[in-house]
Amino acid sequence: MGERWMKAIGHTDESVQGGSNAVYPMMIVASFVTAWVLAGATSLSHEFYGGSYLTNALITSWILWLGFTAARVFVHDAFDPRKFAVTGHTVLNEFLVITGMALAIGLLPPG
Repeated sequence: MGERWMKAIGHTDESVQGGSNAVYPMMIVASFVTAWVLAGATSLSHEFYGGSYLTNALITSWILWLGFTAARVFVHDAFDPRKFAVTGHTVLNEFLVITGMALAIGLLPPG
């Protein structure tokens, strides 16, 4: 299955060798920034709507995912030479990551 995705995105085993060592620290920083923004948006949502902190975290994350992440991925992939070969995989991955962050945030409310 991995080879199928590699082919879909135009990579081979050789093309992914020797990447930058900075990619992992960048991913960690980007994940913390995303979680920080989601936590702030969740806090604002909870303060405005009230109710369950977990429910606010999940709904807020899904709205932000749809409005920012999924929309951006679809526009990006429309201009990518691969077109929509991996769009479903990308948006599902992002949805699961954002949902996981929302669960962590929602299950650990402040105060």
